Amino acid sequence: GGQAGGAAQHGRATSERSLFQGKLAIVLQEVQSMDKSLRQMKFGQTCKISSSKILPCDELRKEIASVFDMCSRLEHELQMSKAQRHTALDVQVDSTRKKCDDADREINRIKQRILKLEGDTQTLRVESAAIRREKLELADKYEAIASEHLPVLDKIDKELVKLWESVDQLIADAQMLSQMFRLQVEECNMIKKKRDEKARELAAANSTLRRERLKNQLKDIELGKKETLLARTMQAHEETKQCYTEGKARVQQAEDRMKRKGAEWELAQQELAKRDGEIARLKEEMRLATMLVDELEQQKKECMKEFLAAT
Repeated sequence: GGQAGGAAQHGRATSERSLFQGKLAIVLQEVQSMDKSLRQMKFGQTCKISSSKILPCDELRKEIASVFDMCSRLEHELQMSKAQRHTALDVQVDSTRKKCDDADREINRIKQRILKLEGDTQTLRVESAAIRREKLELADKYEAIASEHLPVLDKIDKELVKLWESVDQLIADAQMLSQMFRLQVEECNMIKKKRDEKARELAAANSTLRRERLKNQLKDIELGKKETLLARTMQAHEETKQCYTEGKARVQQAEDRMKRKGAEWELAQQELAKRDGEIARLKEEMRLATMLVDELEQQKKECMKEFLAAT
């Protein structure tokens, strides 16, 4: 248990460190992006060196840094050469003098380039100030256009939200009605099964009735042949007649039940037809609502096109 708890704490600590490292990386990226944006806002994104050459300010900054590093390195080599000036080796003296001459020429060239870059930087600052003024003017125009068109767009958005809410309500109502219709269809199927069962019972009763009728016919034949058994035959005939009457009554009752079930089935069919009409009406309303939403979306797109064209 202790090992499991220690493992869980170690896992949580690792997860917290990973989360902290991820957040720290995101913060560093945002700081670098903000530094780059501030430099671009202050000095601009590009620098015009001549009429035909334009360099990004980032590359120009890197070039100035490399030139400064080269100057520092050459100056250090010069100092080292001066320190080794008193050596007895003529080769080192000549080499040092050559390096010094080269360093002087390189320093002069770099100084001239630095002066030129400073002039270009001053020009770029002037151009950056002009660009900032233009940016402020464009921001004022943007705010004026936004204050003119944004209320209309907000109104369209509110109407779209209301229409989507209506569409969702219609969809929910249609789903509820569909569920009710499915339940009614299931009830109708159950009624149909019960009707089939009653029909089978009626068929059985009809079969029984036919058998009873056959018995009656046989008994009538026997009545003609056997006059001596008239009393017994009459008694049997009365019993058979009574059974027939009861069977007929049961058949009549079954037919009445079948008629009632048929009437109920017709009522269910009529109700189902009404519900179908209601579903068709709801679908038509949904289609009209969808068309209205599409029209509003088209109006919104046209307004956005006008807004973008104006800006």
